[in-house]
Amino acid sequence: MRHRPATTPSAGHGDRGSVTVATAFAVAVVLLIVVEVANVIVYQYGRGAVRAALDEGVRLGARSDPGTETGVCEQTATDTLDQLAGGLADGVTISCADTGTSIQATAIVHFDGWLGSIADHESTLRASAAKDDR
Repeated sequence: MRHRPATTPSAGHGDRGSVTVATAFAVAVVLLIVVEVANVIVYQYGRGAVRAALDEGVRLGARSDPGTETGVCEQTATDTLDQLAGGLADGVTISCADTGTSIQATAIVHFDGWLGSIADHESTLRASAAKDDR
C-alpha cells in the first residue's frame, strides 16, 4: 500500500497575499474619495453659513442708526458666522461698506482642505440690503 504525503503542493500557493495588496489599495482609494466627498459637504455647509451671516449683517446694518451701519453689519455677520460655523469661520474675512442707499457686505472665504492644500476652497461672497428711510 502506498502512502500519499500529508501535504501536496498545489498550484497557486505562491500567489497568496496578492489579493490582499490589491484589496488594501482599493480600500485606501475608496477612503480617500469618501473623505473628499465629506470635505465638499463641509465646504457647502460653510458657504451657506457665510451667506446667512452676510444676509443677517446687512439686514441689521441697514436698519441701524446713521453712522453705525458698517460696524453693526460687520459685528452681526461675524457673531452669526461664529455661531453657525465655529472653527470653520477662521478662514473667513468679512467687511461691510455703506454705499449711501444700501449696506454691502463682502466675505473672502478660505477653507483649508483636509488632505492638503490641493483641496482648499476659496471664494468671495457678497450681500446687500437697502437702507431704511428715516
